[in-house]
Amino acid sequence: MQVLGYDYFRGRQCLEGGLQAVSDLLETLRHGKTTTLLFDNGDFLQGNPLADEIVAALPTGGIHPIIAAMNALEYDGGCLGNHEFNYGLDVLRDVIRHANHPILCANATAKNPLAPPSTVLTRSVDCSDGIARELRIGIIGLVTPQILKWDQDILNGAVSTTDIVITGQSCAKQLRAQRADIGVALCHSGIGGVDHTNGMENAVVPLAQVSGIDAIVAGHTHDLFPNSAHPNRGPIDHKNGTIHGTPVVNAGAYGTHLGQIDFDLHWDGDWIINDYNTRLVQVPTPKPATTTPNIKRLFAPAHTAIIEKLRKTLTQTKHPITSHFSMLQGDPLLEQLAAAQTDALLGSCPNPAWSGLPVLSAVSPFASGGKLGPQNYISLAAGPVTLGDAAAVYPFPNTVYALEISGAQLRNWLERAAQVYNLITPGSHNQPLLNADYAPYDLDIIYGLDYQIDLGRNDNKITQLRHQGAAVLDHDQFVVVTNSFRANGGGNPLKGVDVKTVCRSEIRVNDAFAHRLGRLNCIDTPYIPPWRFAPLDGACAQFLSAPKANPNEAPDLNLRTTGKLREGFAEFMITL
Repeated sequence: MQVLGYDYFRGRQCLEGGLQAVSDLLETLRHGKTTTLLFDNGDFLQGNPLADEIVAALPTGGIHPIIAAMNALEYDGGCLGNHEFNYGLDVLRDVIRHANHPILCANATAKNPLAPPSTVLTRSVDCSDGIARELRIGIIGLVTPQILKWDQDILNGAVSTTDIVITGQSCAKQLRAQRADIGVALCHSGIGGVDHTNGMENAVVPLAQVSGIDAIVAGHTHDLFPNSAHPNRGPIDHKNGTIHGTPVVNAGAYGTHLGQIDFDLHWDGDWIINDYNTRLVQVPTPKPATTTPNIKRLFAPAHTAIIEKLRKTLTQTKHPITSHFSMLQGDPLLEQLAAAQTDALLGSCPNPAWSGLPVLSAVSPFASGGKLGPQNYISLAAGPVTLGDAAAVYPFPNTVYALEISGAQLRNWLERAAQVYNLITPGSHNQPLLNADYAPYDLDIIYGLDYQIDLGRNDNKITQLRHQGAAVLDHDQFVVVTNSFRANGGGNPLKGVDVKTVCRSEIRVNDAFAHRLGRLNCIDTPYIPPWRFAPLDGACAQFLSAPKANPNEAPDLNLRTTGKLREGFAEFMITL
């Protein structure tokens, strides 16, 4: 739902990406091509406040503007992503039925048909001998099966899923039986482990070995593939854009890139793939005067309405607040988000069975750089805090959950969260602090506790874990408030841990957050981080943040700037 090159969380135009900019590039890429097919790889329905506004206002039977835009751009096919399920099956069915192109999903099924598993597209190809010949392109749609966990309350048992690779094998055979000349998998899943395990979330690598699949459009993880900045790894070849020799593209997110696979085909009674070329095309800044069709017109009413809503002032902050160093200590807005979750829990469960147990609250930093780049931060001057600012802190429509867990499980949760940091050698001076395999939102910060993270340890990184001054023992019991995505297994912080869900609230986290901020006169209390890094013999580690970040924003941390920029981020050194 990044369409118009506008950042709804920060209330400003952004120059990169969006469907409007993509539409300009499509005209160029399609020009002069014999046969061109355009595919969408899912997560088109949800993603920002504009998406929520459109769904809330959409009349029954009305065409969703994202579908109207895809129709105007003449998409040839698409698949469902995990975020298509966030608004429930009724909304999803009502939206996709207006698409002029097939939207597919082979491994998520419902009693009432949801989306076809695959299809065969027929196109006429003008060959070099002057003869036009029929080309049959088989398309498979696949989605990460974890939707059953992440949206289990919304789906309520109405959907079942199967493994991506096993389903891909079955569908590829069916497409060949339907005389498909080329097989393309639209796979809303990322490039993860090499070895296949049943139900894996990011299954593109083993899927690339499936016979009958000649190309894969990957997604879900917001990664770029091929990416010359990354080394080859086993069957993953960034130089040639292949995995197990199969061409693959993963075009990031938010319309910043288009993945392009060109096939050189030869007719010899049957179609033969002579060669291929795989690349990513960066989407240029949109040209409003030339954009055809006028995508902006389709979204104008909702765009205007949501901007007005997001400008509403909820409260004030006495001091500037940024998320520039939230990965190192949290921040005051995350603290308020944690308190909002607790408020919502206590308000919705006035006489709980777990009454008397300590209540903690787990939140994660989303606007903290990562794959979304050096602009993905919150930076508020002293003054108003708006609904848009609150949406930037927590942008998803998840609901408030509460879990009853033991002290041992609590420690295990924090240990998994600490995996976002690299192992740091005591006394070293130039190691990267953050583990590139993890995103900022993988760091759960549990407010209500006090603890240290010892980066010099491979295991047992969490030390001096205390609650209200007392050491947390393995048999202690707590209630931890979190969101439905995390409670249902998103991010796997509780993988393999049997926890008891004691509250499934229908209150959205973002609504609870806005409500709390609206009741505050001002955010003015001193911020006390719930954790700190353990001393490590003066070791220094590299940390990247926003270009305008300043070490003075985090005076309790031993930070200094190096004055260097890396991929648009400013480089800092933290002394441990």
